[in-house]
Amino acid sequence: MKSFFSPRVTRNLMILTGSLMVITIFVNGYLDTNFRHYEKKVKMVAAPSETREQLLVPGPIEASGSELRETQSRLETFREEIASMDDLTERSRQERKGTERKKKYMSLASLWNSEMEQIVAAIGEGMRDTDRTRLMEEQNLFLEQRSHEAMKEISDEKTGIDENIDYMSRYIEVTRQRCVDLLKDYEAYLAT
Repeated sequence: MKSFFSPRVTRNLMILTGSLMVITIFVNGYLDTNFRHYEKKVKMVAAPSETREQLLVPGPIEASGSELRETQSRLETFREEIASMDDLTERSRQERKGTERKKKYMSLASLWNSEMEQIVAAIGEGMRDTDRTRLMEEQNLFLEQRSHEAMKEISDEKTGIDENIDYMSRYIEVTRQRCVDLLKDYEAYLAT
């Protein structure tokens, strides 16, 4: 069969194709690395108190988060937020099973995760770079272990919604415990 291209043109096209593949791989790796770095820096825009208000029926009006933070230490503020979120979690556990409960659990998991990120960020503000790096490594290890721990709740015997609720419940418990442990272990960085 006759070739449309001469051997020289074919060879040059193969070299060009190979070069473009290598360039694409390097650009993809570079962008992926920068995107992950950017994701770590991005903080959640909504404060947990704002999201919490959207989750449940409003209760009595309290002082805003900024006013509270001015009059008390960050440690006490975080402890109060954890207590408030414990109440939300308990109310959600008492609800009927089903899709609505699943949505609340997903919202709660997001709130707990946001609270944990805020605690880590507040702790990191007062640390030296080496200590902050160690904290971030510890946090990354926790995130990996949390996923494995929550996956233990998944079984073949449950329906999709029940399985998801059990997964999210364990996810919330582990994240809550991490928040409490962070406040206990790094109390000195938040007591100002």
